[in-house]
Amino acid sequence: MRTHRMTVIVAAMAMLIGLGHVAATETSTPQYALDLVGDFGPDFTAYAYGINAAGDVVGQVVSNVDPTFSRPWRQLHDRTAPEMLGDVFGVATAINDDGTIVGARQFPDRTQLAFRYSDATGFVDVGSLGGSFVLATAINRRGDVSGLSTLADNFTIHAFRTVGAVLEDLGTPRSGGSVFGYGINDAGQVAGFTIGPVSHAFRFTTGAGLQDIDTLGGDNSGGFGINASGQVADRAVTDYQNPRWHAFRYTDGIGMVDLMPGRPGGGGQALNDAGDVVGYFVAGTSDVAGEPFHGFLFTDALGLVHLNSYVDPASGWILEYGMAINNTGQIAGFGEMNGVRRSFRLTKDIEPPAILNAESSVSVLWPPNGRIVPVELTAEARDNMDPAPVCRLAAIASSEPDGTPQFEITGPMSATLKADRSGTGPGRTYDLTIVCRDRSGNGAQRIVKVVVPHNQPDQ
Repeated sequence: MRTHRMTVIVAAMAMLIGLGHVAATETSTPQYALDLVGDFGPDFTAYAYGINAAGDVVGQVVSNVDPTFSRPWRQLHDRTAPEMLGDVFGVATAINDDGTIVGARQFPDRTQLAFRYSDATGFVDVGSLGGSFVLATAINRRGDVSGLSTLADNFTIHAFRTVGAVLEDLGTPRSGGSVFGYGINDAGQVAGFTIGPVSHAFRFTTGAGLQDIDTLGGDNSGGFGINASGQVADRAVTDYQNPRWHAFRYTDGIGMVDLMPGRPGGGGQALNDAGDVVGYFVAGTSDVAGEPFHGFLFTDALGLVHLNSYVDPASGWILEYGMAINNTGQIAGFGEMNGVRRSFRLTKDIEPPAILNAESSVSVLWPPNGRIVPVELTAEARDNMDPAPVCRLAAIASSEPDGTPQFEITGPMSATLKADRSGTGPGRTYDLTIVCRDRSGNGAQRIVKVVVPHNQPDQ
């Protein structure tokens, strides 16, 4: 009986990860730090499903030796070790910025109920639409929850959302069938998909109801992630000669866009408010059973990027699924490390270098006789990820512009300055702006001053 309960929760999570489901370049390519999360030792396998703004990760940990063992888990961004959430059979699917977690837990009578969890309240039931199978799939910053629940017949499934203390049935599509709810944004819009004569992605909006957002030309589509602007991501069947599941992003006024044209197959799992999508794609040359999956990140700037391009091959990691992404670009997912299933967190480098010192070979120009003086700049910078950030002289400004050439940048860290100043002014100051950038393009600047004093400086 408990083995059956394990099957039900894993089946629910199979829906969550895909229903049975290079890198482009620009001037600066983002760098990422890779962290192992959810490591409970060799007897357990952890799957990461959600991440919040702070980088806290949640998911499901199962035993490799006991098929009746499944626990929700979390790993806070400032902790080196994960923790299981109580002694309950269940899964954590999402976490909001307040640290409230949602998911599902199962009981000996095979009932599965959705929960909210916080340290202050513990496990609190979300409610149901009359049935005994409920899964909470997402939570927004206000604490509203989306998910799916069986009706009283314990067969038909409908999507739901909570608004405050009220649990709402999102209704039945015109074509009939079941409705699965997944992502929810802060406006209360819900993304999901229908299962029935027509299986299509939808977006639910207050007052508008279930909006069908079509397919990529084939018969089916899904809807997992939704962001603040109402964009939706998941996968849909293409209209190619050999129809395949492809990741998509839907945008109002644009429609559903194929994120992986020409690839065998894959799907999107989540997106952030910038429209960056994470998911998985078939790593081989066909979408037949047995082909491995690899994780991807899609951005408007870079297109589809293989997550493994951000990882040192010597690390032993193969990142197979990107499952969640926050607004700073942190990604949570799972894959294999040295052949063993593990979960990861990728943290995008958004921290600029620290400029430790910067100076000019000449700080005072005297006498003010109009000669052109060469100047060399030096700077030392340190970065959290890039061992060798690059510094350059980016700009020069004069406190006494007079329409005549007073300076020229002659190299990455060199310039010439005119030893001159106004006879009636307080003296001239040249501001030389040094910018130091890391490989991700993050920059910091420091201004070095060179002066032409009004009076002869003290010797």
